[in-house]
Amino acid sequence: MAEIADAALTLLDGEGLDAVSFRRVAAELGVSHMTLYSYLDSKEALLDVMVGRALEVPELTHPQGDWAQSLREVLVEIHDALVARPGIAQLIITTSLDGPWVIAVRDRLVGLLRPAGFTRAQSVDAISVLVNYVLGTALVEASRGSGASPRAFTTGLDLLIDGLRRRVEDSASG
Repeated sequence: MAEIADAALTLLDGEGLDAVSFRRVAAELGVSHMTLYSYLDSKEALLDVMVGRALEVPELTHPQGDWAQSLREVLVEIHDALVARPGIAQLIITTSLDGPWVIAVRDRLVGLLRPAGFTRAQSVDAISVLVNYVLGTALVEASRGSGASPRAFTTGLDLLIDGLRRRVEDSASG
């Protein structure tokens, strides 16, 4: 499956989303397009596999050290992957994707917040806000550069995470 995703990502990177089709991916791999149907049942499944491959994140169920630092590290990694492949960020925003990678990434990120004292609902809401920030900044950065400062993304991310830290500290003390 990784070979299929990699071939599709190469097409996405070089020629854009319109170039990604079963026929083109199969040609890149030197197989019949019908061969791909034994692995994937639709173009939507192919897109899901592509995004999942592009956003593979390290195992986060047992983070080392501070939850906020672990969260920051993985979000920076995701941001960097999206800046390197802006077609993936665009695909996430414009396509309804529901592959196993969605659950895996969400659960890993939520898993960082839960031990810190966030409820499941608070964790899901926080991750939604953070992922929207990561997607938006990655798209802007990919299209016109990092803006006023090379640290603009991480400064904003730190502010959001600091707000989460204060929220959980206020909940614990109040």
